[in-house]
Formats: sequence, C-alpha cells, structure tokens
Amino acid sequence: MKGSHARSFLLIVISITIFLVLIFSSAYAIISKSINEGSKDISATLGSRPILTAAPSKELALSDIPYIEATTSREFVISEDSASVDITLSAYTNTKCTYDVLWHWDETMNVSNQYHKTTGATKEYTISGIRNDNVSFNEKQIQDYDGTSLDSVLFSSEIYSYSANTNTVQTWNFTTRFYKTKTIQTGHQGKSYVGKIVIGNVICTGNIPNNEMPAQN
Repeated sequence: MKGSHARSFLLIVISITIFLVLIFSSAYAIISKSINEGSKDISATLGSRPILTAAPSKELALSDIPYIEATTSREFVISEDSASVDITLSAYTNTKCTYDVLWHWDETMNVSNQYHKTTGATKEYTISGIRNDNVSFNEKQIQDYDGTSLDSVLFSSEIYSYSANTNTVQTWNFTTRFYKTKTIQTGHQGKSYVGKIVIGNVICTGNIPNNEMPAQN
C-alpha cells in the first residue's frame, strides 16, 4: 500500500509540474509578443509590469527659416532647437531592453513645408543626441519628408535593469540645426519644419548573466 501511495503522490507531483510548465510557457509567449511589438510612444509590458516607457519629446521646431543669402562662401547655423527625453525601464533584475531612437515628422505639416535636402548639400538639417552616460551621435542628416514616411531611425540604444525595486532612467538631450551650406538654398526660406523624438522597435530579454551586465552608472 505504501508503494501505491508513493506512486500516486509522484504522479500528482509530475502532473502539477507539467501543468505549471504549460502555464509558464503560455505566459512567456504572451510576454514575448507584447515586448516585441514595441512601437513609438512605447509602453511594453512583462506580465502586468511596465517595462520601457518614454513620452515623446516636445516638438523640435524650426519656424520661418530666415532669408538664406545666395552665397557659397561659408557654412553656419541659421536656426536650431533642443529637447530632452527621459527613458525609464522598470523591470525585473538583469533585464536588457534594446530600442531605436526615431525622428518622427509632424504629420500635420502642410505640403508646402515638406522637407527635401538641397541637392549638393552634405549637411543641412541635422540632429545630434547625447545620453546622460555620454553615449552620443552627432550631426545626423534628417531624412526627407514626403508626407508619408514619418519615422526614421537615428540611433540604436540599450538599457538595463539592475534591480526589481529601482527604475533605470536614461536622459537623452537632442539638438536640431539648420545650416547655411555652400549651395543655393532659397527654396527653404520662410518654411517651418517640425518633428519630435520617439522610441520604437523595443526588444527585452530577461535573466542576463551577471558577467554580461555592464557596470551600473
């Protein structure tokens, strides 16, 4: 009888284990799906817990670009604007999230303000970004706006969670500049170009080994 009871107990334990594995597998599939479907204005979730959040930056606007002299003798900045974005990761210990920093054109700009880089200009309408740990990109040319392609990738970044009880926050500072270049740019005179920073393409991975976690800043 004791052997029969032992076998019955063992079968119950095995059944419970299989059941829990099935539940975990189903939950993991849902978690993976929610994380990998990240988009701009992202708020991915791991179970019921928020993972990576970032509100869009204030608009980076260059309004009424001034008269651009018809000269090819020198280059200088004629208009600029700046904004900052806090990116917050609230996750379990040893979680890594990768994400793209995106330039998002303001879809309300009218047709007359669509931006097209001047032929022959190598650096005209640019954006630079620096993270609080000094990771940066510099003077990246903003892509043309044709009224349909709103988002373009500026930089791929990553963020780590070191504690389930403490959020990780990254602060990005961005500056847009419009340059007078050594080309004739009168087509931009009086125009206003508007965009903002969002994040997208978020992928999060848990249980990162300690030796693969960078030192905490």
